Amino acid sequence: VLIVSVVPNSAADQAHLQAGDVIVQIDTKQVNDISSLGDALISKSPGDTVSVQIYRGKQQMTVSVKLGELQL
Repeated sequence: VLIVSVVPNSAADQAHLQAGDVIVQIDTKQVNDISSLGDALISKSPGDTVSVQIYRGKQQMTVSVKLGELQL
């Protein structure tokens, strides 16, 4: 899942995720599309920390993200 933009002061921003990063895994769950991203997060709660595997260009990275409240 391609990150198109990052909201300032969001959990993604605090974890230093950037527009252009590609999320490929959350904890042990593969992320192939927006549906699998939702499936990986559905059992999580605000305040939980998840391990997010991303590609930034050709570099693979793993970052810890402390989940925040969903902003609608």
